[in-house]
Amino acid sequence: DRSGERLAAAGDAGAWVWETATRRRIATIEGHDAFVSGVAFAPDGSLATAGFDGTTRLWDASTGRELAVLRGHSGNVNQVAFSPDGTLVATTSDDRTTRIWEWRTEREVLVLHGHDLVVYGVSFSPDGRFLATASADGTVAVHLLRVDELVHVARSRVTRGLTADECQQYLHLDACP
Repeated sequence: DRSGERLAAAGDAGAWVWETATRRRIATIEGHDAFVSGVAFAPDGSLATAGFDGTTRLWDASTGRELAVLRGHSGNVNQVAFSPDGTLVATTSDDRTTRIWEWRTEREVLVLHGHDLVVYGVSFSPDGRFLATASADGTVAVHLLRVDELVHVARSRVTRGLTADECQQYLHLDACP
C-alpha cells in the first residue's frame, strides 16, 4: 500500500497480503476462477485484483472480504490501477480495451480503444488527469480523462462544431456542451 505497511502479490487464482514490518501474511484473497494477473492498492487501503476470468474484484485487504466485482471485458483482465483519489479503477484486457470504473458503484464510465493487440500496462498520472496504457502492439497511449479538457482540445483543433453522434462517441456525452 502507499504507506509501505502492506505488500500484495498475485498468482494462481488468488492474491496475498503481507504486513511488511512483521512479514506476516494478513489476508488470503480468493474468489477468481482463473489466474490473477495484477493487484493494486487504493488510497484507502482496499485492494483490486485483475483476473483471467474476465473480472476485476475489489477487496478489504485486511480481511479478504469481497467488496465489488467489475464485469465488462470480453477477455482476460491483465492489470488494474486506482486513480490518485481512489474513486476510479482502470482495467486492461486481452480484448484490446481499457475500461474505467467508479468502483464503489460498479459503474463503467469509459471504454478506451486504440490498441491493436492485448493491453497490458496501465497507470494514472499523479494528478489523475491522464491515463497511460501499454500494449503488446508496441504502443503506449496517453489519454486525457477530463471531459472539459477534451472539449477544449477538440475545439482548438476542429474547425467545425461536433455532431451529436461525435459528442456521444468521443466525449461520452448525450448532448454537446
